[in-house]
Amino acid sequence: MGFLAMCFVGFNVSGTNMKSSFGSVDVTDEASHVPGFQHLQFLMVHHVEIPEAYFLLLSILLGLFPAPLPPTVKFTMDSVWSYLFGAPTGQTLNNQIIPRGEICQEACVVVLAMIRAIIHSAIDLDDDVSDYAVTLLHFFISLYHNRSDFVSICMTQDVIGALVCTLFTPNPPPPEQDVVNSPLEDYQTFDAEQQFVFLQSKDSSSYYERDSLTTHSARKYVMDFLRVIVIDSFSLPPMPKHTPVIDLLLEAIPIDATHNQQCEFQVDILSLVMDHLLAADVLLGEQAAMPIVAGGSYNNIVPNVFYFTSCLVDRLWHGVFAKDCHKVLDFIIKLIVQAKRKGSSTSFDSIYHSLNRTILYQLSRPMENVVDQMVVLEGLQKIAAHKNIVLSPMNHENEFFGCLCYCLLQLTEDPNQSKNANQQTTWHVPTNFKEQTETKHRTSAQEAASLICNAANRVWEELYNNRRQVLEEVCKMPLSGFTSHTQNTKVPSLDSLRSVLHEPIGKCWQNYLDSERKQGYTKETWFFQSQFQSKLQKVTGGLSRLASRKIKKDHTYRVPLSNISYKELELYTSSHLSVVRELVEFQSKQYQQNKQYLQKYVFNEWLQTEAELTRERALWGPPVGSKLDKWMLDMTEGPCRMRKKMVKNELFYIHYPYRPEVEGGENRALKYKVATSFDSKEYYKRWRPENMVEQDTISMDAASLESIDISNDVETLEEREIGFQGLRAACLLSRSSANRSSDWDDDQDISETSTEASNDQDSKSSDCSPENQNILRLLEDGEKISHMFRCARIQGLDTCEGLLLFGKEHFYVVDGFTLLKTREIRDIDSLPANMHDPIIPNSTPVSKHQKRMCSKFSYDEIRDVHKRRYLLQPIALEVFSADGRNYLLAFPRMITNKVYARFLSVATAITDNAQESLAGQKRTANVESSANIFTSLISDTSVTKRWVRGEISNFQYLMHLNTLAGRSYNDLMQYPVFPWILADYDSEELDFNDPQTFRDFTKPMGAQTPERLNQFQKRFKEWDDPHGETPPYHYGTFYSSAMIVASYLVRMEPFTQHFLHLQGGHFDLADRMFHSIKDAWLSAAKHNMADVKELIPEFFYLPEFLLNSNHFDLAF
Repeated sequence: MGFLAMCFVGFNVSGTNMKSSFGSVDVTDEASHVPGFQHLQFLMVHHVEIPEAYFLLLSILLGLFPAPLPPTVKFTMDSVWSYLFGAPTGQTLNNQIIPRGEICQEACVVVLAMIRAIIHSAIDLDDDVSDYAVTLLHFFISLYHNRSDFVSICMTQDVIGALVCTLFTPNPPPPEQDVVNSPLEDYQTFDAEQQFVFLQSKDSSSYYERDSLTTHSARKYVMDFLRVIVIDSFSLPPMPKHTPVIDLLLEAIPIDATHNQQCEFQVDILSLVMDHLLAADVLLGEQAAMPIVAGGSYNNIVPNVFYFTSCLVDRLWHGVFAKDCHKVLDFIIKLIVQAKRKGSSTSFDSIYHSLNRTILYQLSRPMENVVDQMVVLEGLQKIAAHKNIVLSPMNHENEFFGCLCYCLLQLTEDPNQSKNANQQTTWHVPTNFKEQTETKHRTSAQEAASLICNAANRVWEELYNNRRQVLEEVCKMPLSGFTSHTQNTKVPSLDSLRSVLHEPIGKCWQNYLDSERKQGYTKETWFFQSQFQSKLQKVTGGLSRLASRKIKKDHTYRVPLSNISYKELELYTSSHLSVVRELVEFQSKQYQQNKQYLQKYVFNEWLQTEAELTRERALWGPPVGSKLDKWMLDMTEGPCRMRKKMVKNELFYIHYPYRPEVEGGENRALKYKVATSFDSKEYYKRWRPENMVEQDTISMDAASLESIDISNDVETLEEREIGFQGLRAACLLSRSSANRSSDWDDDQDISETSTEASNDQDSKSSDCSPENQNILRLLEDGEKISHMFRCARIQGLDTCEGLLLFGKEHFYVVDGFTLLKTREIRDIDSLPANMHDPIIPNSTPVSKHQKRMCSKFSYDEIRDVHKRRYLLQPIALEVFSADGRNYLLAFPRMITNKVYARFLSVATAITDNAQESLAGQKRTANVESSANIFTSLISDTSVTKRWVRGEISNFQYLMHLNTLAGRSYNDLMQYPVFPWILADYDSEELDFNDPQTFRDFTKPMGAQTPERLNQFQKRFKEWDDPHGETPPYHYGTFYSSAMIVASYLVRMEPFTQHFLHLQGGHFDLADRMFHSIKDAWLSAAKHNMADVKELIPEFFYLPEFLLNSNHFDLAF
């Protein structure tokens, strides 16, 4: 079962790859959790004719090891007694005879299910088999009286429910529902608000032919057994977390039982209990003929009987005792008489509450015929006969007397005087019982109404004489001034008070009905009163016996029953066998994949170590590099946020391969040049695939070999190079592998695994998947991830989706992985398109040659965190590290603020110091609001004041302004903007004292000359859009854009790739590309009305971007 459960764990993960691997196999986790005894019950109900099964089950029930059965045996009481105890049936059992094994409750439920199958068998059974039910019940009753631990088992919900179900005929479901119910579905329990709603539903007997309890001879044994269990439970103390036995009994009704069956069962069992309690004088204490079970006491009987009475009244109000309400009233009155005989220590509040509810129910029934009138008349007569009990000062419910007065008003009202139908009908309590006899005799009804009126007046007189003060308190008015003038009496008539009493007591009645609908005598009230009564008795030592109670505590965990049906279980079992078979095959395949992944990982580790030893100026590397080595600008920032560091461009010759086909004369005249480098031809000649032997004539060193193609497209080339270059050439493969150094000083690459369909397991087994192994190897030893977020790392025009991981002392940004809705970590490349919802849907596709990065940052190194807009949406954060690295991360909507708060909580080095802030001023400065931005910039601690005082340079000041404006090196569309400074590009020497040397800083680029300004103003005034969609404007372009930045930096990687992406994969015409600072100035300041661009920071610190160091063929 455990192995099968593990199989289900693997399949219930919602992965498309898994589902596609196993087709449409339906795997249900619930089927693997069906308890063994429940499964046994499913099977044994179909084999009730086998007598040997009962001997074995009863042995299990008693906790005995089954003894060998005789060759021929009949299932009788004598044979059972002899087999289990080795004694005849009539012998009294003692501790020496009764084995002391632990009672198995589940086995008891299985036997009871077989009893029900015998009683309600759809086929004719032999007489011997039919008698098995009586024999088993006889055995249970005998065992109940001889084993105290079996008593507690019989008072559990499962056993009581199974025992009750034996009385109900298992009706077939309605025609539209062809379903086999499970044992758990055979009976249902209801809470305090729902249990009576079912009873009030319409009778569903139209579906069934049988609408009553069984008539089998075993019915008497079942009812007597249930009565004994309920009576014995009255002596036990109440438990706050356990449902009373009487509630378990009344609620354990099969779900397919009809309304008539439910009523018949509850009436029979409640009547049996009532008759037994009255015959035993239950409230006389030790004088009562009540059994006391182990752990019980006479002191517990009174509160438990009172609670039983409340349950009885509940059923009365909900239609079960609709015809026998007088019997309930007599029962309660007799209990009160017994309680008064016992002594004054008993609290009468609960029993009086039940009495009041019974009286009000009986008086409020609708009188549709003479029979109904006689029931009401009998109730009034009993109130008058027992006025000393009903109107006793011990009855403390003032609300009851107001409601009683309301009922009397309604009963004495002349229907001919009021034509308001609502007053005649709505005060009655609706019941489920509807009298079928519709014949009415008007004369008899009038006589009965007269008798009811007279009886109601007599009750009113007694009520007024005994509880007048209570009525005045309820009505909040004196009643002494309404004495009748027609009779010589001090009691005012109801007619004289009708107009006065109708409104206050009407509200009282309505409030009572509302409370009656919501709740009755709750279990909490019963437990509180039981505890209160117990405390009173404890003073006199009445609870001394509880100390000797010995009930074994159940520390065994019980598996909850399953709702699955027998047919479903059979279907799922056969299906699961095929699932297990396929899963084993799948795990074998996964094992092979993991093994290959491990081999590849170890191989890459060796290659990386080899590369470190053979690189330029390393232990075994050359002292100088090759002229074919290519470099690119690193994104790490230095002092004053200047980026000057150059790193090797391993992918240069992949992006710009040599293309012999475009060297022909007919192709040289192409309008658009294919992006190539003049060095690619020499590189191709040296390392073309045809070189099968090492060419000693070419001066090559190991460093130059590092630039060789590392893509999957040249895998054959790599293998050949390893074959003939040996140790030197093998290092080239490491450029595509993970540089997982132990110190983690720099950003590292994640090796791209070839596993495309890894096995998704739950949290316990997911660590074995290649994706999780890959990530775990990138983390610190012993690292524990507390938070994980999906993110997209933005670099220029490229975006790479990955994960943001928060550890104990570091956070990580890992490319190439994503977090599914099932909390699984998956390689993005291995997911189909329909399973992955990218954070930035319209982002640039990730090139297969793009490196995956994994960066680790210490929380102490976080210098600053700023909220950023990306694609005009506030979904990004920019994180700045003290070592110069900074990442622009975009997140799904609605979690950016959460991640920002997380960064602020872990970044201990972030301060509110203007000198240390990247923005040049305090973090508390509000620059988002246009109303506060100027105030923030001119405050004493602002970046502007610091610039004016000479604390920061011009370059730093402009960078601070760009940071405050939300501009970033990481986003070409929001790249930092620097202004044009010089306007003189013709003089050999610049005169800084001449204003003509500089641009006019008071005006934008569109207004540097009067002629240019006039042209813009003229176009604005004369603008006329025939469609009326575009309003007038001065500038049709912006002073900064991704294309402007890429055109400035086109000669330097990685911006060459950005330019090619914007340009469609080729360079532009030579005269339209950036080739002269002077021409760029003249275009932006004078000649071109579509050009108002400014400069970028690299113009002021990085002259290398003006050189064509990569020897691109730009056609100049």
